[in-house]
Amino acid sequence: MTHAGGILSGGHGRTSRFAGHAGPPPRPGTLPSPPPDRLPDGFAVELAATTHRSRDGHLMLGGSPPRLLRLGAAAVRLLEDGGFVVTDDASAALARRLLDAGLVHPRPPLSPTPRSPFRSVIGPTSSTHC
Repeated sequence: MTHAGGILSGGHGRTSRFAGHAGPPPRPGTLPSPPPDRLPDGFAVELAATTHRSRDGHLMLGGSPPRLLRLGAAAVRLLEDGGFVVTDDASAALARRLLDAGLVHPRPPLSPTPRSPFRSVIGPTSSTHC
């Protein structure tokens, strides 16, 4: 397997699907660019109940269709507790790829992030009858 950026790995030079991308796996040391819609800081993911991990955490099997991914040391550390929160570009890219593969479930932040333009205001309502 080729090592890709310390986070995910691909196949042995065969044409295959790599984290939702068709075509040959990336060359060693490269990783396909994440989609332009980066997950926001504070966005959390947790492993799906149907995702299986090797004892050392470097292999993950799951998703639909089933996929086998090899994780680098940085990704293994992030997933030690069964999930992680996006804090930077690397964790956002990992979360996006694991979501696209169906290996994790999203856990969006409970409150809007400071950069989010969306805010909700909920207040009491009253009804008057004439």
